[in-house]
Amino acid sequence: MKLNKILAIALAALTMTACSDDDDSGYNTAADVTVNMADPTMNATEDYTGIMYNVPIEVTGVANGPIKVTVEMQGVGSTPAEADKHYIVTTDYVIIPEGETIGYIEFHPTGDDEINENRVFDIKIVKAEGAKIGTQTTTTITLKDDDHLIPQAYSATIGNWMVDCSDGQYQVEITGYPEGDPKYGKEVNVVGIGGDPDYPNLTAVAQISVDPDTEQIKLTFNYGQVIGTVMTSRFGEQKLQFIGFDGTYIYPTGSQDAVSNPSRTQFAFSEGFAGCYNAGGWYGWFMQLDVSMTKIAN
Repeated sequence: MKLNKILAIALAALTMTACSDDDDSGYNTAADVTVNMADPTMNATEDYTGIMYNVPIEVTGVANGPIKVTVEMQGVGSTPAEADKHYIVTTDYVIIPEGETIGYIEFHPTGDDEINENRVFDIKIVKAEGAKIGTQTTTTITLKDDDHLIPQAYSATIGNWMVDCSDGQYQVEITGYPEGDPKYGKEVNVVGIGGDPDYPNLTAVAQISVDPDTEQIKLTFNYGQVIGTVMTSRFGEQKLQFIGFDGTYIYPTGSQDAVSNPSRTQFAFSEGFAGCYNAGGWYGWFMQLDVSMTKIAN
């Protein structure tokens, strides 16, 4: 199934600089300037469609003008990736300005809902204006499919977990959805978050994804989501929101991840969290730091 990454985390900085084809300053004329693909191979996640990947092209030598590098894409092997079907390249050339030593060809996967073998394609330098083409002309890119990992990861996440945090320990249950439901393999519910015995059904929703290289599971919790209602003596019934907490400040917007260990028996949260309501100002119902969850054996 298609997994859309909430936070667009690029594998390289988006620093591609382009100039017009009508650049009348002319291309580099200095000798001994060479362009090569910087990396012989690269992995990309097929179903993280929110990510733009940048494939670097390196310049060696001192140029006195811009360099234009044109590339072509071609599927590789028994399960080739097809341009405009499995991935989209934003442009098939890059102009690297004078003084810069690297430029980027940018692409993003399209994603699908199929369990399939990894798909592979090459990005190859076919023309360089203002430079010579070096010996490393090709980057081979593998679009790693994570759909086949989801059923097992989803099943491993469902169940009872013991939360350890700055407040001590408490138990939560992670529930999911049956196959065929649109939320299957995409969302889970952490029931009992906060550990308040008077409000055992406070529930935080998390998006689930799997790293295709390590097969570790990631749960992404959006801040600002309502996890339930509580009764306060001063303001009456209030909606409780799940927010970030670093020990001093609270963060009502954004998100955080909880990443599993390789055996998928424990999750470590990237920061603390809180359950707060806002009645003319934020009021903390619970605030917890150093949070982890350990699977309780059946």
